[in-house]
Amino acid sequence: MPRLGNPHVYGPYVGGYNASKPSDDLDPREIYDGENMRVLPDGSAKQRNGTTPFNTSALTGTATIDALGQHKFDADTERVWAITDGAFYEDTVGDGTGFTDRTGSATITAGNKWSTADANGTLIGHNGVSGDTIIKWTAAGGNVATLDVDSRFTWAKHWEFWDNRAWAGNLSVATDRVWRSDLADIETWDDTAFFQIGNIVTGMQKMSNFMVIHSEDIIHLLVPTGNSVTPYRKVPKQHPGTVAPFSLSTITIPDIGEVQLYIREDGIYAFDGETSRKLSERLDGDRYWDDLNATALCDSFSVHYPARNEVWFFLPYGTGQTTMNNVMVYNYRLGIFYPRWSGWARNDVAIVNNIPYCGGISDGFIFDHDSIILSDNDGTTDNAIDAWFQTSSAAPQGEVEQCRWLYCRTSLDIVGDYDIEFTATMPSSPEVDDTIEQGGTTDAIETSFTIGTSEIAGEDTLVNNVDSGLLGYDPHIQVKYRNGTAGQEFSIRKTTLVYRPIGQTRKRGA
Repeated sequence: MPRLGNPHVYGPYVGGYNASKPSDDLDPREIYDGENMRVLPDGSAKQRNGTTPFNTSALTGTATIDALGQHKFDADTERVWAITDGAFYEDTVGDGTGFTDRTGSATITAGNKWSTADANGTLIGHNGVSGDTIIKWTAAGGNVATLDVDSRFTWAKHWEFWDNRAWAGNLSVATDRVWRSDLADIETWDDTAFFQIGNIVTGMQKMSNFMVIHSEDIIHLLVPTGNSVTPYRKVPKQHPGTVAPFSLSTITIPDIGEVQLYIREDGIYAFDGETSRKLSERLDGDRYWDDLNATALCDSFSVHYPARNEVWFFLPYGTGQTTMNNVMVYNYRLGIFYPRWSGWARNDVAIVNNIPYCGGISDGFIFDHDSIILSDNDGTTDNAIDAWFQTSSAAPQGEVEQCRWLYCRTSLDIVGDYDIEFTATMPSSPEVDDTIEQGGTTDAIETSFTIGTSEIAGEDTLVNNVDSGLLGYDPHIQVKYRNGTAGQEFSIRKTTLVYRPIGQTRKRGA
């Protein structure tokens, strides 16, 4: 049989999302645009998982969740906790059904983010509000109490536990100061045990061998000296720090080492202890980063999700947007970003039960963000996940070689008997629309099985190839896949477009 034409392959999509270039300049393994898609380790582009409330009923009506987490008191005891509407709650059961008020006599002002730290089994932290309690939580089933800081300060915006000491930064006595407790004693604070940074402290997080202190102008390291009298020295690094204290995430990248990721006005950066470099060049420009509300970036936050080698950055997408309604996911194993995630707005995030849980805004719910597959549940309704992406439009023969496009073969994972919307776009030919049937069901042998039509089932039937006809002439072609139906998902491995080269053709001028 004669060969119909030449193959032109888009995918596997290991290049991730690239918003910084036009589609014809992208690598065929990159994604031009999309929403609510995740790139799997094999390069498949798959719809993200859905969300569902963790707590069975809203906490205190429709309050915003100001903070949440899962604290481990010892090897055998851990609890989910949340702060909302001026109260501290403990989930005594562990499945969202047993939230109990553990505020006690603490004063907590609603509507403020919290910085907390695990101080060797004791949860400590504060929201930076004057008059509110600097808390400690020492035992499951008990109320939170006041952490004694020897009256060195009355509030602190940033908290950490490192080198067996509690650390507090951006304090009531000086916003450019970082204070430390005594060794192995989080409630003894010497009157001279602080560092003056010289700039307002905008964030603070430990790495393995030092504490990283951020300001908008410069990063400082606190490095152990081994001297009991002056146990640390301050080392300036000439790199601007974060503008968003809750965006800090410290991770270890295979073959690279430990780095700290953070947000600045112009992008996402990585600091390795010596140098800082921008990670998010592929997000630059008016197709993503320029559409963020720069004035609200200071409230952005992130979470490290080790199970998937991901860091999730919650960002304000859209003109005037003040809530974090968009997630940009960085896969540090692949070194890529996914197309943006949307469909809700969140106030904070933490790893709970080994997956990201998020605090809702004005709804009283904590949301599980990665174990449910097919929908986003807001507490009452299962809402559709509108997932889609567009490929590159790289010309297989270059700009001057005309191609006659014959058909497209989509290689996909069979994840359900759901349809996928298919669109092929060429600049000088009509758009081609089709519906791809994923498969996922088989016909009974004795009744409805038809040779050449029916699917043949097997124990490990994971991939299907579906062809869509094409009509058109152009050096370029771009493909879009979409499924926005509730309760449905899809996963595309790669796209093979078959064409016949026509040769060089000159375009008619004006």
